[in-house]
Amino acid sequence: KSENPSRMASAIVEAVNCYDDPKRLAEISRDLGMPMKGIEVSTLTESAKLQVRGW
Repeated sequence: KSENPSRMASAIVEAVNCYDDPKRLAEISRDLGMPMKGIEVSTLTESAKLQVRGW
């Protein structure tokens, strides 16, 4: 999760509504905190990889 999921979600919704206003997008994007951390694909086990599940 991001540092502040509620604030990040609100910013995403507002950004979608203002997608054509670069100045407003910059304002919306300020001080959101740390985003969700990623996972290095090389650390995943085979069972955790979506491409090998199911079919």
